[in-house]
Amino acid sequence: VGGGTTDLSLIAARASRGELGLERVAVGEHLLLGGDNMDIALARAVEPRLSPGRPLDSPRFHALVSRCRAAKEELLADASLTDVRISVPGRGAGVVGGALAATLSRTEVEAVVLDGFFPPVGGEARPRQAAGLASREWGLPFAAEPEVTRHVAEFLARQREPAGQPDLPLARPDAILFNGGALEPRVVRERLCEVVGSWHAPGGDWRPAELEAESLQLAVARGAAYFGLVRRGLGVRIGGGAARTYYLGLGGEPATALCIVPRGMEEGESVEIADRELELLTNRPVAFPLYTATHRSGERAGEVVTSAPGTVTPLPPLRTVVRFGRKLAERALPVHLEVRLTEIGTLELWCRSLETEHRWRLEFRLRDIVSPAAEPAAAGDAALVVEPARLDEASALLRAAFESGDDPVTLTRRLEAALDAGRDAWPLAAIRTLWDALWPLEPARARSAEHEARWLNLAGFLLRPGFGDAGDEVRVGRLWRVLSGELRHPRAVQCRAEWWNLWKRIAGGLTARQQQHLLELVGPALLRRGKPRGPRPGPQELREMWQAVGSCERLPAAARAELGGVLVAEAERGPATEPELWALARLGARVPVYGPLNCVVARDAAAAWTERLLAAEWPRPEAYAFALAQLARATGDRGRDLDLELRERLARRLETAPHGERAARLVREPVALEAREETRLLDEALPAGLRLRGDV
Repeated sequence: VGGGTTDLSLIAARASRGELGLERVAVGEHLLLGGDNMDIALARAVEPRLSPGRPLDSPRFHALVSRCRAAKEELLADASLTDVRISVPGRGAGVVGGALAATLSRTEVEAVVLDGFFPPVGGEARPRQAAGLASREWGLPFAAEPEVTRHVAEFLARQREPAGQPDLPLARPDAILFNGGALEPRVVRERLCEVVGSWHAPGGDWRPAELEAESLQLAVARGAAYFGLVRRGLGVRIGGGAARTYYLGLGGEPATALCIVPRGMEEGESVEIADRELELLTNRPVAFPLYTATHRSGERAGEVVTSAPGTVTPLPPLRTVVRFGRKLAERALPVHLEVRLTEIGTLELWCRSLETEHRWRLEFRLRDIVSPAAEPAAAGDAALVVEPARLDEASALLRAAFESGDDPVTLTRRLEAALDAGRDAWPLAAIRTLWDALWPLEPARARSAEHEARWLNLAGFLLRPGFGDAGDEVRVGRLWRVLSGELRHPRAVQCRAEWWNLWKRIAGGLTARQQQHLLELVGPALLRRGKPRGPRPGPQELREMWQAVGSCERLPAAARAELGGVLVAEAERGPATEPELWALARLGARVPVYGPLNCVVARDAAAAWTERLLAAEWPRPEAYAFALAQLARATGDRGRDLDLELRERLARRLETAPHGERAARLVREPVALEAREETRLLDEALPAGLRLRGDV
């Protein structure tokens, strides 16, 4: 149990030819639950005594959390101490005179830490999912159940068979090795040993031994260094291979699944499943449900097993369309599966046709778990699998448009026909392949204004949102070096608009310095100071400029606040356009799409903007509601969240706007964005196969 996480593992220690052998028998789920939660709980208990009736601001609350951490460690380490005085500095000129102070007692710390996080529970106890149990301070999705002992009980109950103790109600560990600074106090370690012992010896005559640890604070760092030695053959390696089993869902009643990665399979190992008759449905949206389990062993790749709810954990499924044949008629192809578990946490699954030479690769993410409340994606969310031959045809169309005589204006339609899909359905791997084909054609921008406009349009579209593929940093760097200069046709209105549209699309891949350079280019026109370079921008170009700079989330918070202030003034008067309101939403958003939190506009500025726009008319109700929902969106982080009273007043007005109920919910509670909201926030859909993280 460390500062931020709890991780449970079951290790078997065996003697082999007179030497120690270690084998990982099982691992638990990665829980966002640790010492930080305990410190926050203590700070929340002390806060009403420091500041009755009014929550502390974010800097002072963080200071209080730090003081509570130090007091907790001091009180739990020294049994002779009964209490510790805690003080939090004042603000501004009252940094000393305005200091707040309170006393934290040993009894209070033990009640919060021992009884709140390590309480004695029965062996039948399991984690609860009731809303309101988890802390949401700092906007982090902490585990719903704060009691660590409940998680330990569930883990040991699941691992009876892997531990070779199927007849016991819970696996019985002979010893416990503690890691993590949250377990440094002896009273905490003793409480855990007592609770585990009570599950097997209610009379208290047995409990697991505590293995000696040299430094709980440095355990992870020492382990990482030791693993480096093991990789050189200088230590004892913990064996066991994959800690989880992975399955493909087959459906049916009762539900069944195909084991594709048995527990114990080594990373980097490949296996072909050839003893099952499998069919792949082509030319239609299909889903490949993926499941995992940490407590099932003895299954082999290719074995069909039951997958009743509660016995396996769902992972994000892959929804795709596998293209086959020129006529694109729906067809079921017999296939074999080829599986490889990579070293970086991905599962490569190849479907190899038994009738043709075709082979399709499907790749899953194994690090994420599907929330029980998550809604299944619609069939329309399926990502396309594009055959290499179609990509070659599309690449040839690019060359024909920019090197030969084909019309660049209608190029996108020809590309859609070649790939047999609208451009928003093109998957990430396909558009990056096309970008790599487009890049050598950059000199063709000089041929005409139409060629430059189309090249800029495609360069931005195929590289959006500037990140998501391993090679994007190199691609963005090349684009920046060439295009940070002048346009080839600077007086063509469409070229200038596409120029800014390109930077809007790939802003997520630009560094802070590059975004600052863009701000210097648009500042004279948008902030009305200095002399703009080149022709005076027209209305369309100004809108594209606002959207480009609004997408720059690595700009300093003060610069974003200055830009946002200009737009708020426009919105107050009424003439703000939808692109300008979109830019305001991005500039003042409480939850950035990709940027760091230190670049988020200060909550006081966002609150002032919200008050001004609440008092104004909304000539474009939906656009105003969208912008204000982002300005006041709830995060669970007091450093970013607006006051509850202000958010409630806004939520009531939002409910009167189109789609207002959803906007009001975003303001009232921390919730992840829906796919359509992600699309709106980026001003277009993400490449198929790429999703924004839902954490707030």
